[in-house]
Amino acid sequence: MNRFSQSSERDQTRGVVHELNLAPDVLKKKTKSFMAVMAKTLIIIQLNCYLTPSQPEARL
Repeated sequence: MNRFSQSSERDQTRGVVHELNLAPDVLKKKTKSFMAVMAKTLIIIQLNCYLTPSQPEARL
């Protein structure tokens, strides 16, 4: 499973490098969609941390 996440990260990095070579207006669109995905991901991570506290005492 760890191997799979590393390979997908490598693919994402390759995709970002490829996008940097594209036209500026296309790059802006790609950046906006990427930022939207990142924002959603961060919100989900924060919700998971809020709903499942790492310390049992935090549920009191």
